Amino acid sequence: MSQIKVKQSKTSTVLEKLRLDLVSGYFEPGQKLQMEQLKERYEVGYSPLREALSRLVSHGLVSFEDLCGFAVPSLSLAELYDLYAVRIQIETRALELSIQYGDQYWEADIIACWHRYAKYLTSSSNKPLDPVEWDALQKEFTHALIKACQSPWLLKIQDMLYDHSSRYRFLCLGRHHNDGHVLTEFKQENEELVAAVLARDTKKAIQISQIGWDNSIQIMADSLKDKNAWE
Repeated sequence: MSQIKVKQSKTSTVLEKLRLDLVSGYFEPGQKLQMEQLKERYEVGYSPLREALSRLVSHGLVSFEDLCGFAVPSLSLAELYDLYAVRIQIETRALELSIQYGDQYWEADIIACWHRYAKYLTSSSNKPLDPVEWDALQKEFTHALIKACQSPWLLKIQDMLYDHSSRYRFLCLGRHHNDGHVLTEFKQENEELVAAVLARDTKKAIQISQIGWDNSIQIMADSLKDKNAWE
């Protein structure tokens, strides 16, 4: 393998690890990202690390200022509401188009993704649910619902918005991810959403989605207010 390919491989690997740490809340909002600490954590040199950080700056998941270096962007209620207002519009449109254009293979993928997700949420194991694994399954399920929209740009924008919204969602996943009542309601809501989508009932699917959005935004806003109150 050429040196260029090795460097690209290292950059891609550290970029994905960094992205996951950023969206899952491993780093605190506003925290400075020290290069020496990052080198030790990801076991990589300066060059691929800087390249990965620069790419994440372009995605908005890392901030950069001259003389200050790289840092984790802050969280705010204003951004939360703005972010989700845009994400709702994007995903609603993608869902509408997917219901219109999706074929039997799309339907099968939705059923398969929801089966994996629902099985995880109702696991009989006494082991607490892992917020990172939950978020990964939620991302897979969300993508399955909208991937038949036939618009690569909608999907690219949605993917970026999903990563940014994960930074807020992990605030409430850490608090509610093992609440039996919350899990039961969440599972029922998504079962109804899957049924509406497979029935090609666009209006009902959007109505169910909106209820879920409203509930999630309220929980995240409350969690952010509580977090700020303790800081």
